[in-house]
Amino acid sequence: MERWNANNSAYRTTWITLVHLNQLAKSFKDSKDVKMKDLTFWGHADSDSMRKQILEGLSIQIDNYFTKLCGVRYEEDSSREKALKEMQEILKEASKTVENFAQACDDQYKFWREGELNV
Repeated sequence: MERWNANNSAYRTTWITLVHLNQLAKSFKDSKDVKMKDLTFWGHADSDSMRKQILEGLSIQIDNYFTKLCGVRYEEDSSREKALKEMQEILKEASKTVENFAQACDDQYKFWREGELNV
């Protein structure tokens, strides 16, 4: 089974968060291979230092969206600091994809119904 599918709550939540934060305007199925350099924030930075500031702010917004609006919790071996760092590592790499980013988020957060058997 292909990993990138809308039944994966981590991928679906990450995608909709990027859409709500005006970083992405593509459908779920067309977002998998979108590169970080094609997200909105990338075009607003004139330098690497400005991009770093913007992506740090974006990662905080995403963390707040996940934890405060969606009720997502951190994995047992994660924390806010670790999750922010992991998101920033992906966001700063121009060639990384939305799927790479969603997987990094899935590694740090326990999304709704994650690990439950859906029968």
